[in-house]
Amino acid sequence: MKKFVASALALLVMLMIGTAGIMAYNFANAPPVTLIVYMSSENSPAVLKWGAEQALYGFHPSEDEVQQLNMEAGARYAALYSDESQARKILVHFLENGVDVDAIDKNSGSGVTALHSAVLERNSFAVKLLLEHGADASKKGEQGRTPLDFARLLQEKKADADIAEIIISLEEAGG
Repeated sequence: MKKFVASALALLVMLMIGTAGIMAYNFANAPPVTLIVYMSSENSPAVLKWGAEQALYGFHPSEDEVQQLNMEAGARYAALYSDESQARKILVHFLENGVDVDAIDKNSGSGVTALHSAVLERNSFAVKLLLEHGADASKKGEQGRTPLDFARLLQEKKADADIAEIIISLEEAGG
């Protein structure tokens, strides 16, 4: 009986180590945006969130991923993260690894920067965070509009406190 229990425990430990190795391999090879989704999902178990966070800061973004993030205005993924302290941490991590806070999204066809996206999401925290980290409030997207232009258009459609706060932040930043 003792041999059976010892064998079962050894098998369980090997499976756990093997699973952890597979998980680490998958996280190391997952794109940063996928890891951010794992980190933010309320359905993700705590161990999955922790593993995604460790992988994001340990392995990502690579040089190729930085290029991809810049083609997608990838600073927005960090700035629009729901947990504000984690959003700040992710954005700093991205910027330190070469992500351009003012990159224009060339992939989706939107032709906007992360700051434009934050305005369109009516997210005053993200706007302030991006401005704190050097986002250019006067940068025009491919439609020839600045983030402030978008904020004023949103205000015309439906004024609210968030848009008013965003407009003030953009005007103070020279938008």
